[in-house]
Amino acid sequence: MHPFLFSDVLGAVLSVSLGLSVLLRERNRLVPRSFFLFTAGVGALFALAALRSGPGADLWPAGVLLSLATGWLGIRFFFLLMHGQRRFPHWKGPLAMTALQVILAGLFAAGLSVGAEPWQLRLLEGLFLVYCTGWVLADMLRLARRTTHRAALGRVQLLFAATALLAVVFPATRVGWAQSPVWHATGNGAVLLYLYFLGQTILHQRLLDLDEMLTRLAVLAGLVTGIAAIYLGMLSWIPGEDRDLFRLNVVSASVIVVLLLDPLSQFAERWIFRTLFFRRKELERRLRDTALALDVLPASEHAAADLVLGSLLESRRVATACLYVQSPGRPELVRLGALGRDFPLHSPQGSWSALWERLQVEDVVTREDVELEQERLHRGWLANAPAFEAQAVLRSLDELAADAVFPIVAHERLTGFLAVGDAARKNPYAKSELAAFLRLAQKLGAVFTSLDRQSRMRRQEHLAALGQLAAGLAHEIRNPLGAIWGAVQVLESPQASALAEDERADFFRIVAQEVHRMNRVVLDFLEYARPAVGGAEPLDLHAACERMLPLLASTAAPVPVRTEHPVDGPVVAAMDEDRLRQVLLNLVLNARDAVLERSPDGEAWAPIVVGVVRRAADSLVEVTDEGGGIPAEVLAHVFEPFYTTKEKGTGLGLPICARLLEASGGRLELASEAGRTTATLRWPSATAAEPPVLDTGGRHD
Repeated sequence: MHPFLFSDVLGAVLSVSLGLSVLLRERNRLVPRSFFLFTAGVGALFALAALRSGPGADLWPAGVLLSLATGWLGIRFFFLLMHGQRRFPHWKGPLAMTALQVILAGLFAAGLSVGAEPWQLRLLEGLFLVYCTGWVLADMLRLARRTTHRAALGRVQLLFAATALLAVVFPATRVGWAQSPVWHATGNGAVLLYLYFLGQTILHQRLLDLDEMLTRLAVLAGLVTGIAAIYLGMLSWIPGEDRDLFRLNVVSASVIVVLLLDPLSQFAERWIFRTLFFRRKELERRLRDTALALDVLPASEHAAADLVLGSLLESRRVATACLYVQSPGRPELVRLGALGRDFPLHSPQGSWSALWERLQVEDVVTREDVELEQERLHRGWLANAPAFEAQAVLRSLDELAADAVFPIVAHERLTGFLAVGDAARKNPYAKSELAAFLRLAQKLGAVFTSLDRQSRMRRQEHLAALGQLAAGLAHEIRNPLGAIWGAVQVLESPQASALAEDERADFFRIVAQEVHRMNRVVLDFLEYARPAVGGAEPLDLHAACERMLPLLASTAAPVPVRTEHPVDGPVVAAMDEDRLRQVLLNLVLNARDAVLERSPDGEAWAPIVVGVVRRAADSLVEVTDEGGGIPAEVLAHVFEPFYTTKEKGTGLGLPICARLLEASGGRLELASEAGRTTATLRWPSATAAEPPVLDTGGRHD
């Protein structure tokens, strides 16, 4: 007997057995049928190798046909496994390679009669299978680049690594150690282990993790070793001539295997769960850390939802999740975040009314408990409970793709819920994990309560600020009104006829000046109250300041103005040029007034410097003057509306500038020391966001 014959025959039988075991369990699905055809092709290749190892007829037509069929079946199976699509759009490349192989096979076959060697045909078969393997690996890489779900990405990477390892190991056993029966059997064993891995992936409707795969292989090896030891132990007592004793021992061993199969399977399941115990602890630790991270109050409810769902995404134990809260003032639920599926952004509260009512009285609603309740209702064990309520809750869980739903309670009332699930596992979460999810949901309720209180405080502060603005505006308007009223009273009095023409003109001039002053106060107030809009295109600050220099110089006259640009290259910020001109004109005008107030006679005026610099990756424009500086007690209030030290100022110039800078993502800073004042316009550097990619995690069919 050829040393490779037994190994190849065993490989053929086991390959078909692996495919058949999956097909018999999942016969109504497309992927198991495709997997069975693929394993049948692999088994046929093993069988052909066994036939070629012995003397026989020329088998090159069967070899060519089997390589073509197995390659196509493999491409089709892996496409269905990873994409779950019946339509196969990428058929042109494999079809061209198939046509090329048929043509070359015909040419090589024609050359056999003139002395061509059969190894050419075998090389052609192997090259086609190598091409098919490369096509599958390239498709896995494309899928990995589009996948954002970390759990799905890790499993795709594991499938790619296992496939690439097999693509290296199997040819090495056939080429590097072609005459070694041990290495030949090792290559066959690698193929069978890989097929077992794919079979388990299909049965569990997901790609297995590495630790789970190793556990299942260990369980399988243990069961096979135990059963084989029983048979070998029973058969070792049989003398060669005693056939009746042989049959008796085979029957006895079979009875022992059947009796022990169920407890051994239960022990194996407990072993698997013990290995998964560490993954449970990891999920509980992550949920606990997320709850601790919520101690630092997020900026908003959406930020809290992003933090929670990001942690669930990294855990690899949650395939789908969604977080809904009540919409204020409307009878609907609003989605704050979702994971794994595209859940509706808004949903009428009545659509999940049965689930909502149950969450008001229960700490957690699980699919396992509701299914058990439905079964008991069906059997008549719960006579007083209506069966349709359990059915409605199950429909809600199906719509949410959830295995467990946890209430979110804020201000001592139900305001939302967190739903989590993993469709690839039945009852995926243990009691300790459910308790950790519940603590996280309770923490979210406390966070939402704090955010609501903070929002109310901000509204109260906003109303107080509006009151302050109204008081300042009333004060600024009352003074001109007093002057106007005094002038009008004089002009209307009986003594007005005794006034000279120039005196009468002075009173009218007072009225005009005060009206102009009130108009300027109102315009400044409207400018301050108008919402500032950002989103401008990037602007070269140095070039913009150079274009504005003549306007700034005429505004600051007679005080000189110059620009500085000590760095090489452009300094860029997202700022509208018209708004930048408005800010710089205000700052330069303030600087001129300060310089003229310090030295009104014009002696030794230091120029106002408009500098464009880059510091710590920030873009800056600095307006510096030598106007004597600003006292510390005044500097603390310069950005408050209507605060001014000028006799005819409105106190809104710097607040308006600060708002314009904030709208563009920057800020206005004011510093003063040693007689020098510097107003700094700062725009922090921004990092481009990564483009989003599709999530292809989930079931395959």
